[in-house]
Amino acid sequence: MTPRFRLWTALLGLLLVPTLVLAQNLTGVKIIGGTGTPDYPTLSAAIADLNTKHASGAVTFLINGDLTETGGLEITDSALTGGNSLLIKPNSGKTPTVTFTAVTTSGNKANAGFTITGNTLSLGSVGNVTIDGSNTPGGKTQDMTFAINDPTNGRYCIRLSGNTDNVTIKHLKIVPTGIKVASASGNRTYGINCLAMASGAADNLSIYNCLIQGTTTSAFYYGIYKPDGGLCLQARG
Repeated sequence: MTPRFRLWTALLGLLLVPTLVLAQNLTGVKIIGGTGTPDYPTLSAAIADLNTKHASGAVTFLINGDLTETGGLEITDSALTGGNSLLIKPNSGKTPTVTFTAVTTSGNKANAGFTITGNTLSLGSVGNVTIDGSNTPGGKTQDMTFAINDPTNGRYCIRLSGNTDNVTIKHLKIVPTGIKVASASGNRTYGINCLAMASGAADNLSIYNCLIQGTTTSAFYYGIYKPDGGLCLQARG
């Protein structure tokens, strides 16, 4: 091996190593926010990484403190199927509030705080997501709050768009801290909204033991709204 060949081999190795590291799939437990050294400062950052790197097996996002999420967030990882899943819940003993503010007004996540979107039929569904508000394994206490706070553009705290299967929302408080004023012209507001698209609709959606509440100055027009398509909706108090 000539010296020049060895040099090019070494340089190529330096260029490839960072790329391989960045390409690693997400798996295991990730800490979101709070004190110390979390894996991600915000839920938005964690979900953006998930959408880029894709899930490999079970992924858990543990919310470690109050979060303010700007612009809304959207799960689009089509690898969330089969044995790949995402669980979002509070860290042990934590009672966090995740506040969605200054939401975007364009795209599938328009006017929404938290969105799951499956908009490509050929890629299959985007699902296998559980939002569990209890801060203990298998617990039933409502320890986490999702709050939308955008009185100008906020319409949906949680939205499922298109082919979004096997989604569970449980033990969660959903609060309209600030949302658009509802009107008879179709400008409605929703705690949880499901929208069917050409790609499909939400199948196997489970919602139970959630508190969807208003405030003294703001309230959702609909708590849960699933008008069309989809199979096996379970909604229990």
